[in-house]
Amino acid sequence: MNFRDDQRAVTVQVGFILLFGVLILSLSMYQVQVVPADNEQVEFDHNQRVQQDMVDTRNAILRSASTATMQPVSVSLGARYPNRVFFVNPPPASGRLSTTEPVADGITIENARAVDAESADYWTGTDAREFETRSLEYTPDYTQYQSPPTTVYEQSVVYNRFDNEASLPQSGQTLVNGKRLSLVALDGELSAERIGSESLDVHPVSASTRTTTVTSEGEPIELSLATGLSEDQWEELLADEEYVTDVSVEEGVLTITLKEDESYSLRMSKVGVGSNVGETEAAYVTDVEGDDATVQTGTTQTLVAEVRDEFGNPVVGEDVTAEVTSGEGSVSFPEGTTTDSEGQVRVVYEAPNQSSQNEVEVQVGYGDEAAEYATFDLTLANGDGTGSDTGGNGGSGLPGQNTKLRVDDLTGLNGNEPRLVVSYDVGEVNDSFERVEIDIAAADGNPSTTAFRKDSPRGSVRYEPGYGTDEEFTITVRTIYRTGGDDVVGSVRTFTDTADGRSPTEKNADLSRSGQGGDLSISVEDRSNTQNNRVDYRVDYNARGNADFSKAEVAWVSQSSNAPTATETLNNPRGNNVRYSAGFGTGAEYRIGVLVYGDDGAVVDTAFVTDTADGEDP
Repeated sequence: MNFRDDQRAVTVQVGFILLFGVLILSLSMYQVQVVPADNEQVEFDHNQRVQQDMVDTRNAILRSASTATMQPVSVSLGARYPNRVFFVNPPPASGRLSTTEPVADGITIENARAVDAESADYWTGTDAREFETRSLEYTPDYTQYQSPPTTVYEQSVVYNRFDNEASLPQSGQTLVNGKRLSLVALDGELSAERIGSESLDVHPVSASTRTTTVTSEGEPIELSLATGLSEDQWEELLADEEYVTDVSVEEGVLTITLKEDESYSLRMSKVGVGSNVGETEAAYVTDVEGDDATVQTGTTQTLVAEVRDEFGNPVVGEDVTAEVTSGEGSVSFPEGTTTDSEGQVRVVYEAPNQSSQNEVEVQVGYGDEAAEYATFDLTLANGDGTGSDTGGNGGSGLPGQNTKLRVDDLTGLNGNEPRLVVSYDVGEVNDSFERVEIDIAAADGNPSTTAFRKDSPRGSVRYEPGYGTDEEFTITVRTIYRTGGDDVVGSVRTFTDTADGRSPTEKNADLSRSGQGGDLSISVEDRSNTQNNRVDYRVDYNARGNADFSKAEVAWVSQSSNAPTATETLNNPRGNNVRYSAGFGTGAEYRIGVLVYGDDGAVVDTAFVTDTADGEDP
């Protein structure tokens, strides 16, 4: 046999070479076609996650602004591809998170005049107020995903901006909610570019712990804000707001025009991210307690002033002065001349034993401009208990003014249901004590004034007028004595609150006595289902440490007009699994807590937590 002519092994070799070639070709095609497509899907999925991270960052900004607490949040900047044994991946994709350059007039308010006379020295209605703000942007640098959007946070909204200048909102807006205006300025320098996640600490610079009631002055109130969204998009975002009469966008400036002859609750705040966050400064002074009081000769009257910054929030550590600018008497600072943690300072006016003048003016502030001091107008009355019946500090035989007040705001924004629990304690009284008069009046007179009469020096009243959310209400408490056959006002205390579901904790007095308050504990479980839009909360509380327990009121107070509010009263000092559920309202922020009432009817203890109805426990 001639082995040289035998060709059987050639077929095997050729087959192997062909098979190997097909394998190499397949691998090459997989590397060229499948790997890029898979990586593009990885990048797309990452972009969806980072958009949610930006929504979470937006929520953290709004929470920090409203709760005065630092809010940590994380944003995933880059994408990593899955490991491949036989194939080659590009380097992991990175992304950049940064703040934009500040816009000096990024938030402008025009034609807004404060209803309160002292605040109106700053919110005049004629001077436009401008506030600097920034935006926060995430820009990806993907390998395969072509033309991904830049995700932007600005003016309470998250949106995607594409290369063709088109934009698509990813969240709603919180600028206008009925008659409540909430404006948040963002400050700080941030620029982070990496593959991993960037951790942010959103911290409050000036948190919205105060509400300023404003109304239009001549022209309707206008809000002008820097924006990258179109007019059509803002019209859609504001479509359900009945008090918005016009929306326009010109050259990157959004203008919102509000309905005239209405009162609006204005809350402003400033938060910071990154470095070089600017602080705020004192802008004006307003009166808190003691204005328009009638003071008996030979007695004293406490005056409380509050220093606020340009955002309308308290300024801590500001030095102030006080002087009697008209009339007789003297002033002193029992607790020092520096504003406390609530931006407040207490001044004691001491009336002369005798005076030929009935009118006294005291000024408290830090400067000479009208906005930089608050003026307290006082009326001197005879020391025999007669004279003006509009207020006083106690005359001969009458106790001095020591009334304590607290207001617990359980307003239901969704149903236009103001709900205020006003607790009072007028202190020690004598045998001539007759009653306590409590008048609650809206700043614009609508609803009309409601008068309560109580024959106990300590207790509470519940105010539910049926409408008037976001209205500012003035609460006046008078202690009435009966002397010589006449009614005499022994003391007057005034208090203001906006019916917005947020209790004015900075002004509320502690009405607990020995054996009352201090031991209340609560826990909240969020079982809400966002897919079915069902709100579901469970609350446990324990108030057994309160010796004079009367009842407990559990409250689920929505902070949005798009979600319901509810309360439930129980006579047990301990409650387990107290449940509240509703068929709508997920995604809204809630104040959830318990009010404890003493046997005299006053609220002696409270505990609240803030939570978003999203199925995750606070």
